[in-house]
Amino acid sequence: MSTQDQIQRFLFDEADIRGQFVQIDDALNAALKSHSYPEPIKALLAEFLCATAILSTTLKFEGVVTLQVRSNGPLKTIMAECSNHTDLRCIAQYDEAADPAVFDQPLSELLNDSALTITIDPTVGNRYQGIVAFEKEDLAGALADYFEQSEQLRTKYWMHYGNNRAAALMLQILPGENVLPKDDNEAFFDRLSVFGDTVTTNEATQLEASELLHRLFHEEQVSIYDPRAVRFKCTCSFEKIARALSSVPRAEIEQAIDEEGGAIDVDCQFCRERYQFDRNSLDFVYEKSEQQLH
Repeated sequence: MSTQDQIQRFLFDEADIRGQFVQIDDALNAALKSHSYPEPIKALLAEFLCATAILSTTLKFEGVVTLQVRSNGPLKTIMAECSNHTDLRCIAQYDEAADPAVFDQPLSELLNDSALTITIDPTVGNRYQGIVAFEKEDLAGALADYFEQSEQLRTKYWMHYGNNRAAALMLQILPGENVLPKDDNEAFFDRLSVFGDTVTTNEATQLEASELLHRLFHEEQVSIYDPRAVRFKCTCSFEKIARALSSVPRAEIEQAIDEEGGAIDVDCQFCRERYQFDRNSLDFVYEKSEQQLH
């Protein structure tokens, strides 16, 4: 695992502002290697992975954070998720017959006025889902709108992708006025944002997190926490694929098995892992389904 596959949390001691900086290298390449995405879609998936990793650090419990958009345009679905703070995976479904140049446009136009769905699914507890419209042209703007509308927290993201690496910087004003009054926090945030605007893609993806943060904020009092590693890991399994298969009538699956010479292969859409099912496997598939119904 690359030393750049990690997320770094930090806090400004003299203001009610926190930050996070994530870099993904090996995790990104592992997530994309089984697919032949056009370059613009790779860039979008990189942004979604970074954003999901950052969102996951806000959870104080084990679970899954998912960012997803569906649309009727050439980009049908784009989704990324982070499980248990560390495990990343992503997928995009798109019109493969379309000219790749079609995907190289602002996300708001590409998705035809769709909305971003943010889902938090804790291992224990109730599921939460938030939705925000793409009124800004990119994911960074949509996420800022989400926090402004749902949490009343001023937030800014900077996304970077280049040379098969990705990075994202996030700054956010914390709730309350524990250190500074609201107006002073806003002014402090504005000043920090100017520094964020100066970061180049090469700096964000190539420099170590500690060096980049020092370059940006060396004049501030900043508490930097231990980094947390992230990685690509698909959560698929034979049992999960079987559960999905059980939604299809058994007779249809048996017919498909016979037509394919005794077995069918089902691929995980995320990692392309292949699972094989024959007639003997179907007892397991449908017995599990019946147990869940009772």
